[in-house]
Amino acid sequence: MTIALPARAKLNLDLVVTAKRSDGLHELRTRMQAVDLHDLLEVEPSGVTELELTGLHVSGDKPNTVLAAHAALELAAGRALPARFRLHKRIPPGSGLGGASSDAAAALRALVSLHRLDIDVAPIAARVGSDVPFFLTGGAALVEGDDTEQLRVELRAIAARTERAARPAVKIEGGDAVCAT
Repeated sequence: MTIALPARAKLNLDLVVTAKRSDGLHELRTRMQAVDLHDLLEVEPSGVTELELTGLHVSGDKPNTVLAAHAALELAAGRALPARFRLHKRIPPGSGLGGASSDAAAALRALVSLHRLDIDVAPIAARVGSDVPFFLTGGAALVEGDDTEQLRVELRAIAARTERAARPAVKIEGGDAVCAT
């Protein structure tokens, strides 16, 4: 059995840094909206865990979030969860669209189904990355606080208006963008 899941991108419709904490982290307020652009993650049973990447190039300077989510779920489940992952990258890395976080959430959802786990993945998702819980369900959310707790709200569609997103020619890490404010 192969499970294929879209790992959707998101837009931050706005972002306000509301405070800088004594630990150096920032308190934020942002509205996130999932969009149609997506990576595609295919997962199937395997004797060993492996990951194949296709599509847009991903630099190897950071651990892959699919494998990080896999390791975190194995730890929580208390057993090995071998799987073969094929990830086709369509979301530009470093674009701020949440591709890596969405890939991790898709991996968690696929592994729970593949291995028939009865486990709450939300706390695991939060440990993997601050945006990962949003991608477990997608949709729209208001995020407030230190970016680890999300308050999901229904956002009205904006009638008679088209939102457009532009991808800058430079890569901006999320933490660097927040520190610049």
